[in-house]
Amino acid sequence: MGGRPVVTIVTDSSAALDAATAAAHGVVVVPGRITIGDEVYRDGELPLEEVIARYGEGVTTAGPGPGDFVRALGETPGEVLMLSLTHHLSSSIDSARVAAAEAGPRVRLVDTGTAAGGLALVVLHAAAAARVGGTMDEVEQAARRAMAGVRLVVQVGTRYFLLAGGRLPASVGRVGTRLGMRRMVEVSRAAGWNMMPA
Repeated sequence: MGGRPVVTIVTDSSAALDAATAAAHGVVVVPGRITIGDEVYRDGELPLEEVIARYGEGVTTAGPGPGDFVRALGETPGEVLMLSLTHHLSSSIDSARVAAAEAGPRVRLVDTGTAAGGLALVVLHAAAAARVGGTMDEVEQAARRAMAGVRLVVQVGTRYFLLAGGRLPASVGRVGTRLGMRRMVEVSRAAGWNMMPA
């Protein structure tokens, strides 16, 4: 089927999709924000190497705000399936929910229960269904099939940033340290946010 898909997939930059891949699959990516010191950048504005080199200045991240999603939806005609990272890791779904409500019934929002590469896989699966002319229901079903099969496991070097950022309760961090748990985290719809034991 030629031309623009009937349904467009919108996600945010936590999906770990580079610009070329997103464009090739017709996916609209709403960038989050990275703050380094006192300077705020849109996600993707700086090369990763520069972000890492400046880490000592203090680096924090934030998801897109409601206005960012509203602008993206305003620039995207037709039906839209918004695929969000899990609410366990970010409140950006709340911003997406505000924008979706303002846009009306042409927009559907789904909490994918995953993040990063897992979210990218769900997004690409849904985009493939959209590209062949799938209806909103068909595209959402494709996304949900992918969600059911995605299991994201992340190994982190330290619990410090998980605790400092509020991603991991302090009590869980203390127990993990005492029990010698590995610094591995599973993110899935079934597990939610789960530190995996050694």
